[in-house]
Formats: sequence, C-alpha cells, structure tokens
Amino acid sequence: MDDDGNRSLGFEEFRKGIDESGVKVTEDGCRALFDAFDTDRSGSVCINEFLKAIRVSPPIIFSVLGPFILTVVWFFFPQPPMSDGRKRVIADSFKKLDRTGDGVVTLEDLHTVYNVKHNPRYLRSVVRQHFYVFFPRLN
Repeated sequence: MDDDGNRSLGFEEFRKGIDESGVKVTEDGCRALFDAFDTDRSGSVCINEFLKAIRVSPPIIFSVLGPFILTVVWFFFPQPPMSDGRKRVIADSFKKLDRTGDGVVTLEDLHTVYNVKHNPRYLRSVVRQHFYVFFPRLN
C-alpha cells in the first residue's frame, strides 16, 4: 500500500488501499475520508493521524471501513512471521472447528463443538439470575 516507502499514505495510496480492501467509496467520498484522516493537511496520512481519527470515529465508520482499517493497521504494524508450532496449533484448532471438513467454519460447525453453558461468563450470569430470584432487593 505504501508504494513510495515513506511510512505514510498519500491520497493515491489511500485510494488504492480502500479499493483493494473492497470498500466501495466514490472518488468524492474517498477524498472526504482522506481529508478527515489528514488532520495536519500535509497531503499524507501518518500513523498518528490514522490512530487519532479511528479513536474518535463513530461506530458507523468501522462498519463501512472495517476491512480498510484492518489493512492499514496491518501496514503500520506488520506482524512477525508465525512459528511452525503456532501454525500447527492454528491448523489443528481450525480442523476441530470445521466439523464438515469443507474448509469453512460455519455457525452449524460451531454449534457442534461449542456449548455456551460451559462458558464461565455464562455460568456467572445464570448464578446471578438465580441469586436475584431469591434476593430481589439486592438487585
């Protein structure tokens, strides 16, 4: 995404990142977004401007720009390569979740391997609900 390697995004790089992330935005919309991120009006968006913008953005921004934001975060904070051991753990976990073996974990797959009734947060909630049935004034 950072074609010139300067660790910031000019408008064309920003536009390319939006296009590649699959977010559909008009040219004017993209310019408005870029201007919102480019708070110092330097013509490029650095990591500090990007982080400040997403920190104060309303949730609707994330629903629209989610894939782009993840792409930019990945660009600014590249992750080290995973070890072979970690890759095996992930592959084994995926295989366990993918009950049908079709390469996709669906809700149906999850229903067969996960039961919320064993989740500690769920159990605390159930205990709390039963407690308040017997002691309603404490709720």
